[in-house]
Amino acid sequence: VIDKMRREPVIETLWKNGRRLAESVAAEINAFHLGDVVSLKGAAPWKLVSLKDHPKASVAAIRTLFNKEMLANGVLVGGSHNICYAHNDADLGAVAAAYRRTLSTIAEELDTGMLEERLGIPPIEPVFAVRKV
Repeated sequence: VIDKMRREPVIETLWKNGRRLAESVAAEINAFHLGDVVSLKGAAPWKLVSLKDHPKASVAAIRTLFNKEMLANGVLVGGSHNICYAHNDADLGAVAAAYRRTLSTIAEELDTGMLEERLGIPPIEPVFAVRKV
């Protein structure tokens, strides 16, 4: 691994591909007017997906729909972009397309005002919570 990192532009590629994916996702967030609900935070090769409550749906319901739709579009998500050197143009294109379809669905469901009712499954809730005393 270390030899490969010395021979090939591993670090530069991680940053380049991370920026490319983040720019693509940011453009989709803007295109669907979801900037108040969805954002990316962090460094280019490791962006965190931040979701917020919307007046018509809880963050738990939005996160559930996001995860459900990304998976339905062929991308397993864990709340972040974890770029690796093996990702190629086709991989990045597939992830960007999954975001486009997922964000479109989220925007449509928020517009209906019935995202939570139409979710079809219970919203994902945190397993652990800070104890209130």
